[in-house]
Amino acid sequence: MRRHTLMALMMALVGLVLLSACDEEFKPETEVAGLRVLGLRASPAELAPGQTAALSALVVDPARPGQKNTLLWIGCDPDPLGLGRSACSDTSVLGDPTKLVPAGDETPQLPPGVSVIGFNEQAAYTVPADLFAQLAATDARRKTGTVGQVLLFAIGAEVNPLAPREELDALLDKVRSREIPSVITLFRLRVSEDLPPNTNPELGELLVNGEPLAPGATLRLASDKPTPLELTAPDPAFETYTQVAPDGTVETKTEQLISAWYSTSGRFEPERVVLRTGTPLEFRPPDGTKLQPFPENRGGTLWTVVRDTRGAQSWKEVPFYLCDERLPAPKVTSIETQSEGLVVLHGENLSSVLDVVVGGRALERGAYSPVRGTYEALLPTGTPSGEYEVVVRGKHCRDETLAQRYTVPES
Repeated sequence: MRRHTLMALMMALVGLVLLSACDEEFKPETEVAGLRVLGLRASPAELAPGQTAALSALVVDPARPGQKNTLLWIGCDPDPLGLGRSACSDTSVLGDPTKLVPAGDETPQLPPGVSVIGFNEQAAYTVPADLFAQLAATDARRKTGTVGQVLLFAIGAEVNPLAPREELDALLDKVRSREIPSVITLFRLRVSEDLPPNTNPELGELLVNGEPLAPGATLRLASDKPTPLELTAPDPAFETYTQVAPDGTVETKTEQLISAWYSTSGRFEPERVVLRTGTPLEFRPPDGTKLQPFPENRGGTLWTVVRDTRGAQSWKEVPFYLCDERLPAPKVTSIETQSEGLVVLHGENLSSVLDVVVGGRALERGAYSPVRGTYEALLPTGTPSGEYEVVVRGKHCRDETLAQRYTVPES
């Protein structure tokens, strides 16, 4: 009974999202104001028959900070002949929501080869072990491969599939009327017997004005001028692979990594960059004008999604802050460590602290306590024992390296 209720809810969500998405005009934008799916990733990035990949998504919604979304994952079996015959490619099926929505008390039915493969953060795509059984062992199509397809339906609300039916119906009515936002995204992953398989690219440091931003630190920006940014990647991220040309010759190629940039405000020039080509990238933050007002609390988020030329991808999320030179400089007089890695800074004007970097990494979950007049944060998990330099990064766009060093004791 519980499984039937969950399936019925899922099918209703599929139909409603398709209805809301069918007449939307796709407008690529770097400024993210509402519900968006910026990236989809399979781990591993490529599969062989019989293998399973864990799926994850970069789903953001700045209009609902701290609130949960509902994710429904639908998987379509790959076509072993690579002829695009997957049910996810059949617009006559997916374009007609009535074929996916159960009628009355009927058991929900999906088209052959289509299945629900995940709900919210738990999703996995499995390739049938006998996918290429109809092909001869020497058939080149086993190496060239085919694609598996995944549909992600994202809804800007938390849906409890075990809620009373009338509550679910009311929520789905809001999805239908677009009072609750929803989006649909198609993702493809390669399936073959080719070796070695592609991997998701490893990302390196983010350089700001040519200097690396400490892991976990907030990107500081001056509102009156653009900030040069450069995303790096280690050498192994640029994988080499072989590809069979139409005339049958084998070519050796090296992947390119393309980064696409997004933010809650401001703009990028250009919006996409191929890594290691020397193309300059600038982020132009909001300048406080009517067209580009300062965000609330002068803060925001930027994201970069990096895709290689074979479809694998990774992403990075970085908070940013628009400097306010009117603020007083923080003055730290002492640092103490309390239980469970809590680091406490004492001094003056500590509300002007943006973040604190210890040993090259920013302290986590930092915040000013107006009651105690302290700045408190957590030491990153796994920080080795030793003495470290402490850099206090202020909201007025300047740093102070403390004379006092911070000691992490041996555990």
